[in-house]
Amino acid sequence: MVREVFEVTPTLLVVEDDVQFVTLLWAALADAYTLQHVSTLQAALEAVGQQLYAGILLDLHLPDSDRLSTLTTMLRAVRYTPIVVLTGGAVPARQVSGCIILHKPDIDWLTFPKLLRDFFEAPYAWR
Repeated sequence: MVREVFEVTPTLLVVEDDVQFVTLLWAALADAYTLQHVSTLQAALEAVGQQLYAGILLDLHLPDSDRLSTLTTMLRAVRYTPIVVLTGGAVPARQVSGCIILHKPDIDWLTFPKLLRDFFEAPYAWR
């Protein structure tokens, strides 16, 4: 009997309205992940209603939502999906269970893919 093994590339939902930043994400992550991009919270909510994702990269400042309301809405929609918050503004002072918060200007693009892999693949570490 021949058994075939299929490699599945994890899919991340990128919720970001800055096209230049999405281009940076694509360049850094395309080898390890399939990326699906949306630019509004409403589009993100529709996407998570239709598909399961290995993780979500979430900008806090979107055309249809802003700041922590963006995060709380997404956390309610995807209770068991890890979220990486990407913000260009002030980083929220409090820790939020189920996610990590990164300041965009401080991202080290050489180590970013490993940081994501460690976060997404650590069993239950993000809950």
